[in-house]
Amino acid sequence: MKNIKTYTVRLKVLTPVHIGSGKTLARNEYIFNNNTGKLIIPDINKMMQFFINHELIEDYINYMTKYSNTGKSLARFLSKHNISEDIYNKWEDYNLHIADKDILDEKGINLFTKDAYKKIYIPGSSLKGALRTVLANMEILEKKNLSGAIKSEVIKLNAENDNRYKFYCDKMSKIYKDTDEGIFTREIIFDSSKDFKEDKKAYINIMSGLTIGDSKPCEASALIACQKIDCHMDGSQNSLPLLRECIKPGTEIVFPLTINENIFEWKIEDIKRAVVKNYNNYCNEFLSKFNTAGKLKEADAKDNVIFIGGGIGYPSKTYTYAAIRGKEGINQTSKILNKLFSGKKHNADILKGASPRVLKCTKYCDRIVQMGACLVSFEDGFAPY
Repeated sequence: MKNIKTYTVRLKVLTPVHIGSGKTLARNEYIFNNNTGKLIIPDINKMMQFFINHELIEDYINYMTKYSNTGKSLARFLSKHNISEDIYNKWEDYNLHIADKDILDEKGINLFTKDAYKKIYIPGSSLKGALRTVLANMEILEKKNLSGAIKSEVIKLNAENDNRYKFYCDKMSKIYKDTDEGIFTREIIFDSSKDFKEDKKAYINIMSGLTIGDSKPCEASALIACQKIDCHMDGSQNSLPLLRECIKPGTEIVFPLTINENIFEWKIEDIKRAVVKNYNNYCNEFLSKFNTAGKLKEADAKDNVIFIGGGIGYPSKTYTYAAIRGKEGINQTSKILNKLFSGKKHNADILKGASPRVLKCTKYCDRIVQMGACLVSFEDGFAPY
């Protein structure tokens, strides 16, 4: 069909990307090998069979029950029973490399999305959601009436003295829902020659004309374990007790993309332009407020950067800095965050000169880097899987 266009999307991972499966491994469910620096995730069936064959299953159950709340490691149990590296390596399902051995102390691991064959992939919905945000931000940046309406409503809401959490959330949600409807919803125009009821209207979301399939699966060897780190404007860092399975930098992720031009109003060149405009605005309004920590290498600092996945931070997932820029953007964002997260003292963001006043980062190859940054490119036609 001539109005159906197909493309291949390629993401080159610049900094670790995490797409959570909703599952977490506790310390007693993985093994850290000090000799190789690898974190081993065992095949539970192989490990259980070994314990049964060597009459260790009762000891294992008692150990897991006794220390389930204290975070005692599986490695300690294996050492206690003289189970060597040569033995537990045979149980390996897959393994992860980590940058810093010290980060494993009493931490669980949030797992990456995997298919039925235990290969990792990024759902097409994750990329579509990221592109939806950049398209909306482009529209807001380019249309003063749209940004002006959002700005006016946000300032008005933040000026109200009603501090009820649900009241505020409902009001803020309505502002963004109305924005979404204005950008993405269109009334369906019926053929006047056909019989239909004029008092009923029908609508369509034009994003339904953009279809993105799940990415080509990758082997689990593309995964690394990364810690969540908050970087402050003065360069100080807070390491948080959380590890995530992440796709390591340098990995290429491939998606099929289809545009139905009868529904979707933007061309592929518009999407490219939206990516560039969104990233430049992000750098100007937020990233520039921080020092060099977390910023991309000069060789990777292109304009076609998109952020995807978990842990990428508030500014990458919202419209606020597209609608309200400069000092007023910081002022209004700090008020939004202060009402949504009342215990975090976001009212202090105004004096700091950035809101939020932390950059969501991790550590990779001894460098502090942001989470989820990828170079995105588009090619005509589907690439074979």
